[in-house]
Amino acid sequence: MTVPRALFVGDAAAATDLMTGEGIAQALLTGVLAARAVMGSGDDATACARYEQSVKRALFTDHRMSVVLQSVLARPRALDATLRVAGATGWTRRNFARWLFEDYPRAVLLTPRRWHREMFSASGAYR
Repeated sequence: MTVPRALFVGDAAAATDLMTGEGIAQALLTGVLAARAVMGSGDDATACARYEQSVKRALFTDHRMSVVLQSVLARPRALDATLRVAGATGWTRRNFARWLFEDYPRAVLLTPRRWHREMFSASGAYR
């Protein structure tokens, strides 16, 4: 993800969503994180270390959740159970779709630092 004097972002940093292959949100996020790392550092080594740490903090849990989700959805019984739960109400259908297609971070429930009052009711990217 980094080499001396270079910070890779987006596809070059392998920041795309593992499940959907989508990557524009991750590309923009890693670009912002790279800029912050460079602006807040006095030297290349510090910038690289800050960038790697911030990308890991921002994306690792979501990538891990995508791997778990792929393994669950690959099993027919688990897929059926997931779809039954996801389709239980209008709210669960809407939010499952928003979660699946990353309208908010996949691992939002596992990362309390991301919690906010309107995380399930904000208009989102697809409205």
